[in-house]
Amino acid sequence: MPMLRLAAVALIALLAAGAAAPAGSALPAAPTLPQVRVQIEPVPAVDVDRDAEAVTTANGTVNVSVPAAYGGDVFVYFNVTVNNTYWFATIDPPSATFKGSTEVHYKVNVTIPGRVSIDVGAEIFVEANVSLPPGIGKVWSASAPIPIVQYFGVALTPYTSSSAANFTAHAGADTGFAFRIQNLGNGRDSFDLHVDNIAELQAAGISVYLPSPVQVPAKVTANVNGNVTVPTSLTAGNFTLSISALSSGAAAKGVSVTSAGAKKIMVLPPDTTGGDGGGTGQNNTTKPKAFLPGPGAAAAVGATAVAAALVSRRRLKRP
Repeated sequence: MPMLRLAAVALIALLAAGAAAPAGSALPAAPTLPQVRVQIEPVPAVDVDRDAEAVTTANGTVNVSVPAAYGGDVFVYFNVTVNNTYWFATIDPPSATFKGSTEVHYKVNVTIPGRVSIDVGAEIFVEANVSLPPGIGKVWSASAPIPIVQYFGVALTPYTSSSAANFTAHAGADTGFAFRIQNLGNGRDSFDLHVDNIAELQAAGISVYLPSPVQVPAKVTANVNGNVTVPTSLTAGNFTLSISALSSGAAAKGVSVTSAGAKKIMVLPPDTTGGDGGGTGQNNTTKPKAFLPGPGAAAAVGATAVAAALVSRRRLKRP
């Protein structure tokens, strides 16, 4: 019993002391975090139509507002990455120290590989770790995409692994043929296909079908299939099939980017062996759905012309 009375007396004394304690002796209020705003300016589009690397710059600011009662140092530590890539990036300054509220300017440099795709999705990501000792800190961030300028290029090869540059076509039959289109640009593009000497072929009674336009992803080579139809009245002769491809994306920007090639057609009499009658083009006897009109009367190419491919690529400048 004496021990219980002693504990009760001690508790009453403590409560009385707490009630009489001055307001200034209360626990300090929780520290207030600074107000921070991280900004980064838009990044200009980068022209990557070169093998060498390119460097782009982005500028930004960090605005820090600290409580008026805080008189210590403010520390800012920067970090920068380029999302979705392994590109090298630096930020200057890497850190800053100051007192009171202020605005810190920074600059980011990013090294971009040549001929990178427009679909890379690169984005500058800046982090600012703002710290107020002792132990008060938080990370704020900002980001900006890196736009890539699309450039255009095309290469037409007049043969494939299954369709030679020279092929035979029997009279009175459809004969399939194939060639290659390579998109040399850094983005998906659509290519308009033309038979440049269509007037000459039509004058001989030969019809040509090509699928146009064709879409090809960046850096991809695609096989394109076509058909020639030789009339029964034409049983012999050598003819040149001149094909060209025009980049629609470049044309939309006022630039002509084309490539051309030629195949040689050797007309034979009708096939009487009971075969498919398709010649040696690609052994494809599918009936053409339509005939491709030519771009206008073109000069006839000699029957002994050698299959050739011409590659043209133009570099576009951002306006």
